[in-house]
Amino acid sequence: MLARATGLILPLFLASPALAEIRAVLSGVGDHALLDADLRGPPNDVRLMAKTLIARGVAPGAIRVLPTDPTGLPRGVVVGAATRSEIMAALDAAAAESGPGDTLVFHFSGHGAQAPDMSGDEGGGHERSCCPLTPPAGRGRSAWSKTRFWTTSCRPGHRPR
Repeated sequence: MLARATGLILPLFLASPALAEIRAVLSGVGDHALLDADLRGPPNDVRLMAKTLIARGVAPGAIRVLPTDPTGLPRGVVVGAATRSEIMAALDAAAAESGPGDTLVFHFSGHGAQAPDMSGDEGGGHERSCCPLTPPAGRGRSAWSKTRFWTTSCRPGHRPR
């Protein structure tokens, strides 16, 4: 009887289920070169988030950090620029690498903005957006507002616009 039971149970122990993975995209925009709108906290926020995720078991290579100041980031994290295009590319890449049961952490620290809710899908009547690093070719608030992306689209199954 034990031999039969062992024959059935042993394959269950040998066939380990796929483990859910955690990936992260962390962006901290503290220095806006063309605006007098600098913040000291965002680069520190993403450093602390990356260190916390690693301490909780997330592989450094699964963490993409897009700060305006990369000083002091943990070794092994993937580093890029805090521009809209790099944030969107990092989100796309992390989503493409993820499967059912995986977790994707998105953390943005920096300026945000609001605009009237034209579609009527937001409580409170305002759309909210993140304001990434203004590209060097940009000029003033107009260029800054064109680089932002709407956080209301960051729901499951939706891509930020």
